[in-house]
Amino acid sequence: IMTLHYERCSKYYGTGNHYGVATEIEKRLSMILFYAIFDSLGSKPYDPELFGKALPCLTAIGSAISPDYTLTSGGEDEESIRTRNEDVYWVPKPIEVGNHELNNELNSMTNKFAEHFHDSWASRKLEKGWQHGEVYSRANMTHPRLKPFSMLKDAVNNFLRYQSTIL
Repeated sequence: IMTLHYERCSKYYGTGNHYGVATEIEKRLSMILFYAIFDSLGSKPYDPELFGKALPCLTAIGSAISPDYTLTSGGEDEESIRTRNEDVYWVPKPIEVGNHELNNELNSMTNKFAEHFHDSWASRKLEKGWQHGEVYSRANMTHPRLKPFSMLKDAVNNFLRYQSTIL
């Protein structure tokens, strides 16, 4: 319901101060609602159904309110602005994911990404005139990792796979 409301009323919230346009209080409450939904989602583990319903709503609210809108108004003193802003700023609350294992599908995807990432990097190097060499040399333009992903040492492959999982 909120998504439909904000999608239909985007001009009401996003235009100048004249009759038929959202008041400062309505805009402020909309911004507070946006922050509340955003913070609530950030503090929960990922749930595709919940995020699937919340993201269109956040998008509608964010699209309805002018991009230059802030939660301040011209008549406030600096102390009240500072106090209110301290309550409004989003403070990320990361979820501990260190002890989670990726399923086979995600492992396969990260392996493919690591291989693609290496091959893309090697391709760009080769286009610039670099060649495979046993020793890295900027002067001779040689690099020991300029070879297919499957021919790299296991340690290098594992490092690239690990880097792909943290992306």
